[in-house]
Amino acid sequence: MIEYKPEDVLSRLRQSITKGTFTIIPRCSFIDIVETYLIDESKIKYILLNLSKEDYIGSEDSYNMNYQDDVVHIFEKDVEAIRKYSDTIESEKIRLYIKFTWSKSADGNLIIISFHLSKKN
Repeated sequence: MIEYKPEDVLSRLRQSITKGTFTIIPRCSFIDIVETYLIDESKIKYILLNLSKEDYIGSEDSYNMNYQDDVVHIFEKDVEAIRKYSDTIESEKIRLYIKFTWSKSADGNLIIISFHLSKKN
């Protein structure tokens, strides 16, 4: 596998977010987080644009048999979030697990595979 520099991954990520060429896979864990916290598309973009090399966990080959040639990039980030349907509007610190790749098609769109609470929460 090619060794990826966090700076290069982040640069390409920011380009994709800024251009709007990304898709979030709506898995149950993603739906849970947007139903639990006040996290909408603009907050998601903000979080993604503010990932740093300190948040970088690593890059690895995909273990999904349908996408064996893909490389996924993994980050974990601490963010402040407000719970929906709470009696208070105090924010709490949560750790997000974020995993993404780029499609192999000509458009090379960013695909957010995972965006949910980290198991370290």
